[in-house]
Amino acid sequence: MRMVGFSGNRYCFRKFYLAVFLIGFVSLTSLLSGCATLDWFLGKKTERGPSELMDKAMEDLGRGYYKAATESFQKIKDRYPYSKFATIAELKIADTLFLLASYDESYEAYK
Repeated sequence: MRMVGFSGNRYCFRKFYLAVFLIGFVSLTSLLSGCATLDWFLGKKTERGPSELMDKAMEDLGRGYYKAATESFQKIKDRYPYSKFATIAELKIADTLFLLASYDESYEAYK
């Protein structure tokens, strides 16, 4: 049995769903476009202090992740040059460069 008058409603429903989708998409992208909004959704990353960076670097060094350890030691040296960890980080950079078989760079780092 065919219902009369409902063929036009199908078109209206499509327009309605398209409008709802577009409004939702535009509002969602505008909300997520700001950094503060992304931090709110994803959780703000806190910067690690020198002791936390040193712990991570030493853990990486112990596991044999020398490149990651070197990067963490370099962060300590760059971000916290006056902390008590900066001198240790400088020596550990030279140690990890030696373990990476970068002997010339290691020599220069030990100077």
